[in-house]
Amino acid sequence: MYGLTIAISILICTLVAEYLAKKENKNTDILWGSVFYTIVSGVIGARIYHVIDRWDYYELFPTRIFYLWNGGLGIIGGIILGGSALYIYLYMKKQDVLSWMDLGALVAPIGQALGRWGNVFNNELIPLAYYEMALDWILFVTLILVYKKRASRPKGLMLSMYLAGYALIRTILHPFR
Repeated sequence: MYGLTIAISILICTLVAEYLAKKENKNTDILWGSVFYTIVSGVIGARIYHVIDRWDYYELFPTRIFYLWNGGLGIIGGIILGGSALYIYLYMKKQDVLSWMDLGALVAPIGQALGRWGNVFNNELIPLAYYEMALDWILFVTLILVYKKRASRPKGLMLSMYLAGYALIRTILHPFR
């Protein structure tokens, strides 16, 4: 169920990003290409982060590193490697990297909020999953309000606000883990 929840959240984020990209007259082929590379790299990064974080377990059972179906993804690794792949893809396509990354940062909290439903369905991280969902929605609403209000916002503003906001969310919730 968790995998299905993640897939649905990615689809919804992508559709919202496509809508916004069209409003900004961005090439949606670039969007869909960037989504592919970001997702693949993000999943790999999330798994690597999880394995490093739980190395005491995987050191004893190294073949289980590849058992993605048993769960174990760390969002920080997904953000780092997925974001890096996005940057490289956009740079290679000669795109305005910060403008596109702003768009990705704008929709990321939607995916994170919806993705936490996977924790709820698996009955894990309760009530933490609910807290993070609520804070992710607050972050999204904050970002969308800034996005709509400031037509001439500096490039990188949405990305900076997302990174700062999500770091704050993780800092607030960390003691409850």
